[in-house]
Amino acid sequence: MNPIRLVTDKQKHWISSLALITAQIALFGWVSYALAGPSGAVLFTALWLFSLFFSPRLSPRWLLRMMGGYRLQPWEAPSLFHEVKTLSHKAGLPQVPELFLMPQSAPNAMAVGSTQAPAIAVSEGLLEILDERELRGVLAHEISHIRNHDLLSMGLVESLGRSIGFLSFVGMLILFLQIPLILLGYVHVTASAVLTVLFAPTVGRLLQLALSRTREFDADLSAVELTQDPQGLASALQTLQEGPRGVWRLFFPAPRKEAIPTLLLSHPPTHERIERLLSLREGQPSVSPKNPTPWEIVSPPRTQKRAAQPEDLWISILFQSPPYKR
Repeated sequence: MNPIRLVTDKQKHWISSLALITAQIALFGWVSYALAGPSGAVLFTALWLFSLFFSPRLSPRWLLRMMGGYRLQPWEAPSLFHEVKTLSHKAGLPQVPELFLMPQSAPNAMAVGSTQAPAIAVSEGLLEILDERELRGVLAHEISHIRNHDLLSMGLVESLGRSIGFLSFVGMLILFLQIPLILLGYVHVTASAVLTVLFAPTVGRLLQLALSRTREFDADLSAVELTQDPQGLASALQTLQEGPRGVWRLFFPAPRKEAIPTLLLSHPPTHERIERLLSLREGQPSVSPKNPTPWEIVSPPRTQKRAAQPEDLWISILFQSPPYKR
C-alpha cells in the first residue's frame, strides 16, 4: 500500500470538507443578511446555534428500531462482533458501536450516533452477498465515518441547509406579499436579493451533496488505514455495484452509471471509488476468490419486524433524529 498517497489524499479531502462547510456557513449568513440586514443576520445565527445545541435528539437505538431493525447480541453473530470490536479498537473509538440487523433484502449498511454512542446497522442482503474480506472493508468504512466525525459535520450542514430553506421560503413569501408595493414603486428590491432567495436552497443542497461525496472518499481511505487492504473494500464496492443476485435483480436492478449527474449524487460514482482504492495498491496480491458462504446469524426469525410501540409516533415527531451515513 502507498502510505504517502494515502496521507496526501486524506489531507486534500479534509481541506475540501472545511471549504464546503465554510461555504455553507457563508451562504446562511448571506441569506440572513439579504433578508433582514446585519442585525437580522446576528439574530438568525443566534437562533440557529440555539436550535443546534439545545434541540433534543433521538438515540441511535430508537432510530434504527423505527426503521425495522433490531439489536444483535454477541452470541448471535460472534464473528461479526469480533470484526467490529477489532476495527473499533484500531480506530481508537471510546465505545464499540452497537450492531443492528435490518430485515431487508437490499444490501445496505449505515452508521448512526456519535463517537460516544455509535451504532452500525447491516442488512440481511449485505451479509448474504459479501464474503469476510469484503464485509471487513464495509465495516471499516462505517467505523471510519464515526471516527472522522462525519455524522457531526453532515448534521451541521444539514441543519444549515434546513435553515437556509426556511429563510428562503420566508423571503419568497415577503416578496409575494409586497408585489403591489413593488409595482407602485413604494418598495425597492435588488436583483441580488431576489436571486439569493430563489437559488440559495439549491446551492445549499449542492454544497451538502458535495460534502457527502468528499466524506465518502475520505471514509474509504480511513477504512484502508484500518484494514491495510484496499482491494477488500474495492471488491465489496464492485459486488454492490453489480447489484443483487438471482431473482432480486428484477426488483433491485443495478443502477446505470450515467443515469444521474455526479453533481446530484450523495455518494461518488462507484467506479471512481474503486479506481482510487486500487491506485493505493503497492505490491499486493490480486483479490482472492470470493467465499460464497454467507455470514450466519444465530437468532429467532430475522424477517419479523419489531412491533410498533405507542411512543414511536410522538417520539418521531418531537425529537430530531441524528444524521446517519451509509
